[in-house]
Amino acid sequence: PLHARGSLTARERLELLFDNESFHELDQLKAHRCTEFGMDEKEFPGDGIVTGHGTINGRVVYAFSQDFTVLGGSLSETHAEK
Repeated sequence: PLHARGSLTARERLELLFDNESFHELDQLKAHRCTEFGMDEKEFPGDGIVTGHGTINGRVVYAFSQDFTVLGGSLSETHAEK
């Protein structure tokens, strides 16, 4: 119920921020390496953060947006590397 709460996904927020179709995502499928707490059995493509670059008003900008739908947007080692 993200949209029911008036919330947008990480990608939707970036889509609104950047010029139309200019955002290019980096490391989209990068995954965590945690093996504790049963995490070795779970997959979270992108590891809770969307990173990339595009243009805003014609200027090149790099940005990230945390994806709170993945483990509440918590920070992992791989998340920080992105």
